[in-house]
Amino acid sequence: MEEQPIIQVNHVSMRFNLSREKVDSIKTYVVMLLKHQLMFDEFYALRDVSFTVNKGEPFAIIGENGCGKSTLLKVISGIFAPSSGSVKVDGTIAPLIELGAGFDIDLTARENIYLNGAVLGYDTAFMDSKFQEIMDFAELWDFVDVPVKNFSSGMVARLGFAIATVVVPDVLIVDEILAVGDFMFQQKCEQKMKEMIEQGATLIFVSHSSDQVKRLCKKAIWLKHGVTQMIGDAQEVCDAYIHDMETGGHGLVQQPPQEPEEASPQDSPPPVSSKKRFPVLDLLRTLALFMVVWDHLGPFRNPDWWLGRLVENNLNQPLGITQSFGAFGVVLFFLISGYLLPLERGGRLSFAGKKLLKLYPPLLISFASFWLVQKVVGLMTGPTFWASFSPRQWMLGATLLNYPLGEPDVINGTTWFLFPTLLFYFLGWLFLPWFQKKPKLAAAGCLLVLGGGLWAAVSLPLPSVLVNVLSFGWYVSFPLFGALVYWLREKKMGFGWFLMFSGINYLLTLKGMVHFKPDYYSQSPYLISFAYAFLLFALGLALESQLPSLPLVGGISKVSYSVYLTHMTYGGLLMTLLTPFLGYTGAFVVTLALVAFVALAHYRLVERPVGRLTKQLFPNP
Repeated sequence: MEEQPIIQVNHVSMRFNLSREKVDSIKTYVVMLLKHQLMFDEFYALRDVSFTVNKGEPFAIIGENGCGKSTLLKVISGIFAPSSGSVKVDGTIAPLIELGAGFDIDLTARENIYLNGAVLGYDTAFMDSKFQEIMDFAELWDFVDVPVKNFSSGMVARLGFAIATVVVPDVLIVDEILAVGDFMFQQKCEQKMKEMIEQGATLIFVSHSSDQVKRLCKKAIWLKHGVTQMIGDAQEVCDAYIHDMETGGHGLVQQPPQEPEEASPQDSPPPVSSKKRFPVLDLLRTLALFMVVWDHLGPFRNPDWWLGRLVENNLNQPLGITQSFGAFGVVLFFLISGYLLPLERGGRLSFAGKKLLKLYPPLLISFASFWLVQKVVGLMTGPTFWASFSPRQWMLGATLLNYPLGEPDVINGTTWFLFPTLLFYFLGWLFLPWFQKKPKLAAAGCLLVLGGGLWAAVSLPLPSVLVNVLSFGWYVSFPLFGALVYWLREKKMGFGWFLMFSGINYLLTLKGMVHFKPDYYSQSPYLISFAYAFLLFALGLALESQLPSLPLVGGISKVSYSVYLTHMTYGGLLMTLLTPFLGYTGAFVVTLALVAFVALAHYRLVERPVGRLTKQLFPNP
């Protein structure tokens, strides 16, 4: 019969960060975090572990204490997400990893049976039918109504094993818990496990008893310091492990992978790019994108939508978050843009070329493609909302010139974000050498420009075009906050300087908002969303090493600009067409899927080729 894999562990590593200092309060943690003094030592419990377990195969994990056995079981069970690598399990798991896991010690054995049953997905009727079987196996009838906190460890093990094995799972995981049971109960459990194996269950077994392993298991893996030493027949693996222990435990089969030795400067080729990568920004960018899309295609279009009202009443209003998470997401985008700008390398020409090519060709083509699509749809269904805009307004919107000229938005709620981003890139171009090497001067220069522009807009009789441009200037303070965080985190700016520049930046933000957007201050407080966004941004950076790197998140982040450019146009059109037939909720779900398809096509056909051209024209130094 062909063997069928049920568990596949592929190159799994598990890293933990061990704090070097004792942190007794949140205040101390925050201060040390902002001063970049919170240091950790990396500890690898598992290193590049790979193996496959076939369906119905009893498999053992052996090794001395601290070798990573329990950590590996928790990764397989889904309790831990691996730092790298992947685990695939085809079936249900019944894990018996820790004594009392899932038990409420203040509840009785009877009550815990039903509680654990609910956790495992069994209803009350099923547990009623299995109650006597569980108690008979555990042999705890005399203690059925006694709180579990009064049980010995052996009694807890009896109860836990009896509940976990009430049905035959696809995978049964047992981690040394039977060692606390008496001899007769161990024999009883072994017999039960053999019966389950005969019925098709797959056993993953951890024990220090090589005799138990040899009796129950066919294959085994031996771990030492988190590294695979041997995989194969359980008898042979156990014998090798015992021999190593008997000879002092100093045998060396594999070493953890060593870091390559640093080459001498004269032998080292020049780096391809000195730009750092921050995977956590992919996660933050993805969250921001979901917030903006939710707002624009949901509550923004239909404030009375039941799902939008549910979120608004239970999250937005209690937390004071305005614009249905739209402002929250936009501020996150600004912070990310600011954080990345000091990482730019090269001169002003290269910087300007890269930013303009990244921004404008995808923007122009998204406008052109949607103009054509809405024209075609208009011929079939009648004039669309966008038919009221003139060709001049379409062209001004596609080039962002509508904002200085005071023309209306063709695509409401989308392109306005790009205009202050463009203004921030102008400041970046103006002070680029300082952004790269003299952050204090860069921060001071940006604040002088922002403050001077605000003063001029308030005090001087300026042309309307210039006033319109300056009315967007206060938004630039948001990406500037991102740059300040980068300089602080990378120790390019002291904490005192950071507080001073941040305080001035905050005051300019407040003054600009009150002058140009007073309703953002009095009616829908924008700064509350900024506070939440800044907190999430700082928290993400602080926990960067502990967050898993998810390929899906990286993929969404990569196409985020294409989603941003297309979701309001194509999404709005689709919502208009589909809502009469599917209802608002159904139209929202279908529109999300179709917008994702359009955005992916835009990325592949437009944004990615433009990115390749940009790299050819302006290669990283």
